[in-house]
Amino acid sequence: MMSQAWEEIDQATARRLLALAPRLPFEQGWAHAQAMAATGRAAMRFLALGEQAVATICERRWWGLWPVRECLRGPVWIRPPEGEGSMDAAMDGFMRVAFRRHPFAMSFWTPDVRDSCHADAVARRAGLRRVMTGHATSIVPVLADPAAQRALLHGKWRNALAAAERGGRLRARTTRERRAVVEIVDRYEGLRGARGFSGPPGRMLATMATMEEPASVFSTVAERGASTAAAGLFFVHGDEATWVAGFSTPDGRKEGGHRLVLMAALGELRRLGVARLDLGGVATDDAPGIARFKLGMGGSLVILPGTWGR
Repeated sequence: MMSQAWEEIDQATARRLLALAPRLPFEQGWAHAQAMAATGRAAMRFLALGEQAVATICERRWWGLWPVRECLRGPVWIRPPEGEGSMDAAMDGFMRVAFRRHPFAMSFWTPDVRDSCHADAVARRAGLRRVMTGHATSIVPVLADPAAQRALLHGKWRNALAAAERGGRLRARTTRERRAVVEIVDRYEGLRGARGFSGPPGRMLATMATMEEPASVFSTVAERGASTAAAGLFFVHGDEATWVAGFSTPDGRKEGGHRLVLMAALGELRRLGVARLDLGGVATDDAPGIARFKLGMGGSLVILPGTWGR
């Protein structure tokens, strides 16, 4: 059984522990927490189980009245507990500290997919019930061999990529220039407002980009001369990266701009030693065309277990 207890930790300790986690979900990252706080959306708490695990808890108020406590895809395990009953004991302890009972507070927990087999039992013991189904996404492995990476692509996706490369109208490159982030975020926010799709607010992504280490955030752009036809913004977290925002002009779509952008991003992730790319969500009902595009990269469809609350 566990000999340690979950305790509140300061920001410096949280940042150190998060950097040690081999698999760090985007929503549990240091920059995500700091951007949530900086944009006025929440206050952040950090919990740790010795040197074994760390978790970021978001605390805010709905309509300025009801306290809400939320943990998205946490806790993060640096060294998972071993021994029969140890994980259950660790998770029960986490739920008691993270979601202490309060007469007016609402609590929500969205576990990571790797915790899905125990999530329902853990939540029930903590007095939470399932309130939302799980978010779906596609995870693409970043392979060491570029030829093997191309072989993963579905046939139509690969053929369209080859056509874009033969056309030679667009040049793809990786950049860490601030102006590229600003352009992507501005266009993404316009699309988010026009189409009503969910996702982090553009202001939050822009703030995150200034808080991350330079190696942990980059853009890939497909350009014709001085104009950008397509672009994507990527964050690296642990041994994984997430495609968080992007845009394509009408000409960019015709010329395969987003395919060139994503293949350039995979090349950069390969150089950085990143193992997987999360394509940032797959919504087959709301955006079937985008879903088909993402699934065409040959990744694995992953569905989070859902959200529990009280």
